[in-house]
Amino acid sequence: MRSPCHVRIGCFLVLCTFVSAHAQTTTSDRSQTNPPAETSQIAQQYATERLALWQRRLKLEDWRISVSPARSSQLKPGTLGAISWDKGKKTATIWVLDPADYQLPFREMLDDMELTVVHELIHLELASLPRGQASRSSEEHAVNGFADALLALDRGKQ
Repeated sequence: MRSPCHVRIGCFLVLCTFVSAHAQTTTSDRSQTNPPAETSQIAQQYATERLALWQRRLKLEDWRISVSPARSSQLKPGTLGAISWDKGKKTATIWVLDPADYQLPFREMLDDMELTVVHELIHLELASLPRGQASRSSEEHAVNGFADALLALDRGKQ
């Protein structure tokens, strides 16, 4: 018969194995088991962390920028995000597509949210340039190229 000490050690080892296995689940695995509210919270935290990183990298530290989820019905058709800013106050809000409206695996959704954050920050960088309907398409094309290039460098996909 085992002593109480052996039982406790055995239980401890089983618990450690369970915790270790749980910690090794991928982000996409977690999204399939997490309730929508928890998935939204994780995505919001991730987007906020990536915003802080890219805000520093793009030298926008003097701006107060927040990121908020937006349902697809709140965004322009065919877009995954938006930004509004006040140059005088140096404040901005970036809207990213709400996780509830994504049809991608969790990890890909987070990558796409980061792309949206970078894309909108580049628009903010270009805010001092003259804007018009005629230049809008060219600006979008350039911003997409810059955002893709920055993220490819960041992710080691040069």
